[in-house]
Amino acid sequence: MPKSVDSTKIAEGYKSLLGTPLGRDISQHLQDENIVFVFPSQDTADSWARAVVYSEISRAVALNRFLGFDNFLLYVAKANEQDDLSVLKPIHRWIWAMQILSKEQKGERKPGKRLSTLLPSMEISTKNLTRLVRLAPYLFEIEMLTKDSAVLDASPCRFIKEEFEEMRLLAEDYIDFLDRARLRDSHRRPLVLPPFMKVRAYGLRDDFIRFGLIDSEELGDGNINFRGILGEETGHEKSLSAKERIAFPDIFTQERGEKAPMLYHQFNSSLVEIEWILEEISNEIEQGIEPEDIAISVCGLTAKKEAWIRQIAAEYGVPVSIRRGKPLSMSPFGRVLMAIQNAAREGLTLESLDAFADLANITGRDPEAWKALRDTALSLRLPSPSPSAAYIHSLWKGAFGTDQCPESTAQIYQRLWESILSIARADSFSRLYDQIIGFLEHWIDTSGFGANIQTDRSMRLTLDELQSWIDHENIFTDLSIPPFELFLTVLESKSYIPLVEENAVYIYDFDTTAGIAVLSHYVAGASQEGLASSLKIKSALPPELAGILQQEKTDKAHEVINMHRVSPTQFSFAAKGFEDYETAYPLFPLPIMIDPNAERGLRAILISKEQKNATESYSHPEPIEPTVARSFLNATKSFDSEKKYAIFSPSSLKELSQCGFRWFASKIDLVDVYSRDDSAIAIGNLYHSAYRRAIQALPQNFKNAETDEEFRKTINSALSKEAKRILLQYGSGLQPILSALFPRAIHRLNELWNFERTMFSAYEREGFEMRLQHEFSEEEAILEGRIDCLFSRQDESLGNIKCYVIVDYKKNRIPSISKMRVGVMPSDYEEFASYDENQEKEDGYDSSAFFLEEIQVPSYTLLVETSWGRVEGAFYWSIEKAEAVGYIRPPTVPKMRSAYTYSKETDFQRSALRDMLRVASSKVKAGNFLDLALDRAVCEDCEFKPLCRFWYFLEL
Repeated sequence: MPKSVDSTKIAEGYKSLLGTPLGRDISQHLQDENIVFVFPSQDTADSWARAVVYSEISRAVALNRFLGFDNFLLYVAKANEQDDLSVLKPIHRWIWAMQILSKEQKGERKPGKRLSTLLPSMEISTKNLTRLVRLAPYLFEIEMLTKDSAVLDASPCRFIKEEFEEMRLLAEDYIDFLDRARLRDSHRRPLVLPPFMKVRAYGLRDDFIRFGLIDSEELGDGNINFRGILGEETGHEKSLSAKERIAFPDIFTQERGEKAPMLYHQFNSSLVEIEWILEEISNEIEQGIEPEDIAISVCGLTAKKEAWIRQIAAEYGVPVSIRRGKPLSMSPFGRVLMAIQNAAREGLTLESLDAFADLANITGRDPEAWKALRDTALSLRLPSPSPSAAYIHSLWKGAFGTDQCPESTAQIYQRLWESILSIARADSFSRLYDQIIGFLEHWIDTSGFGANIQTDRSMRLTLDELQSWIDHENIFTDLSIPPFELFLTVLESKSYIPLVEENAVYIYDFDTTAGIAVLSHYVAGASQEGLASSLKIKSALPPELAGILQQEKTDKAHEVINMHRVSPTQFSFAAKGFEDYETAYPLFPLPIMIDPNAERGLRAILISKEQKNATESYSHPEPIEPTVARSFLNATKSFDSEKKYAIFSPSSLKELSQCGFRWFASKIDLVDVYSRDDSAIAIGNLYHSAYRRAIQALPQNFKNAETDEEFRKTINSALSKEAKRILLQYGSGLQPILSALFPRAIHRLNELWNFERTMFSAYEREGFEMRLQHEFSEEEAILEGRIDCLFSRQDESLGNIKCYVIVDYKKNRIPSISKMRVGVMPSDYEEFASYDENQEKEDGYDSSAFFLEEIQVPSYTLLVETSWGRVEGAFYWSIEKAEAVGYIRPPTVPKMRSAYTYSKETDFQRSALRDMLRVASSKVKAGNFLDLALDRAVCEDCEFKPLCRFWYFLEL
């Protein structure tokens, strides 16, 4: 992208970077074309190559002079490649791992040389293969431990010594494999530098020592003995030559004394921290710094953090490019193969078809065909999770030629299913390649998988990888893992970052940005937990062995921090991170506290005014227009037009109190199309309806107690009848699930029957599914509900007043007691937009009202008390767990865990419910249907994430 500001300003900024100790060292040695500059990561190396050019001290630089550590080792290995010694490729490690497991499984290894500690299971599985392949580059660390036998012998744990011995044997096997195959691993010593090459390595002394590329013994003059990296020559003349050819400039400890004391910013939450960083960046962009000259390093960059950064950056109008590599299997083309794998395992269920439907390259080829397949799968009510692919296939075949699956759809299904099986069952990698190409030709629009730098390149990378396996196919003659499964495992181990040319702020993981050269650098999440993993030498060895090897130095932490301070850097930290509460790292001085209540406005820097308005409306929607709101409320029966009262059930009241969009989506029943688990709902309905049918068939007088056997016969008959009805409603795909459920259902419902007839023998059962409704004039709302079961008795001591006990049946999970107690209604969370207090008063509600997290049984209690009489017990019963948790403990059940013992203790709960009704009614009247959830914890189990404007960005 052309620069929009004076290039001299950019040049001045980068010249100042070259004035730092690291920059000066590069500048002093840049003219010597034999010198290669080596950095901890290739990202850092690329940034310095760019800084040299942008500073205008050199018009161009050779990229092979600026290398990350791994690329440097590979470059040197290739430079020394001979006709009889080839550079190791990633596939060779898989071949070695396969041979190791094959020997273990066949028992070809000598007694006492088995890998029982490292690999308890000797099967040739993708898990064991991945473990061995990941260990391979680190096996050279074992030599370091072998030399330091005194440290190892001092360990009191026998299992550590056993682990070490197996690792040593594994290292011997790996080196033997390299020798037999005439392969050179770039991590293996000796690694001979090409003639005339000189190296200046920054912050990498420990990494060279870790792999044995240099000796850790320091000479008298402070230089390093380079016997390992230059071969076995040890003469004085060669030693002097070594000192001249490689150096580890000690510039980062110098920088600690030269720079001013480091400051860092502390926030209450990670979201506020990210907002502050992006606001600062937007200010810098306004002042003339290009986005590509700014970087953010995130400690432990996860998919969740990445998603939040992407969402908030969109709100601030700051373009970002996430440089966090993800597995090639999760790339656009990798997701196609993963969808094929899932379909082959589970069958073409609704979920499998939706996995294909998420990929526009597939559905764009023949959208009508994919829609027909999905509609058919929806009507068949295929079980989820699937019992097996064969069972799902039998359900599809059984529907062929019926109204559910016409002939045209059956033919499409048959072709697709055969294409999937041909890939999953391919018996060789060349056959697999042919089948994937055939699938692409018939089912996928490959125009989106181009090799152009602006488009996705995952298809090319994936097929190139598969081609490399075809070249070595003769080695895998007795492969026990299907080629397709093994290939997907390989893709999971390969990192993929799309190549996109854009002027954007780069987002990195903290571990890849040591010494990075940018004009402005932010380090987010620099807490004790965030920095802990970066203060240790990286290793894939078992933790106990790595702990022996990694003798931490006092200055290690200072070095890591100072390596991230080369550029103008601001560290920040949040007391509450995305996972849990954290603490600041003790190396830091007192923090600069940022006022969490300070106003931070969105700044549209690189987007138009129209785009900015659209973003704000997307994040903070305006109230719905009155005419539209009235139409929606009437259509969903959410408003009484005559009385001007809003109508709520307990569930809809809770949804609107927590998240307006969740309430809106449930009103139009979108969940059926997306994420409702029909099998769970069907099982719950079966429990309820069968128990109701059985109780109604038995005598109602608990005093004439029937035997358990009589109840079991009655409930078995009821289950059979209700199961038939359920299958007609939900589809025959549920038949194996319901059949397997019968014995458990009989036992659990018998437990419920015994509990009720024992504890409520003095009560009469009023009935099941009891409907109630009450108008609350002060709140201008109507609350209605349906109680699963209601018991009653006449209390003569109170003047023959009817007293009630409410029972709500749950399939499995029941609420905790704490959720039935009063809290304060959430109003202003720092992570999200807050309501304007004046607006709240205008709308007629106050954000400081009481709030209940669990309101179902408390709402039923309020309805019964206002409509019928006194409630002396109300509780939830879990059918699966056969246990109860009470809101108000019934007097006949003394040992029930309950929130309250008497109804008179629930005055605050009644007030809280009425407050919630008042607030919700005011929102409905004001048209505030789409307000965001103020407490993000309620989003965890939300069924509407695929539709939510916030979770659309988060992709969680």
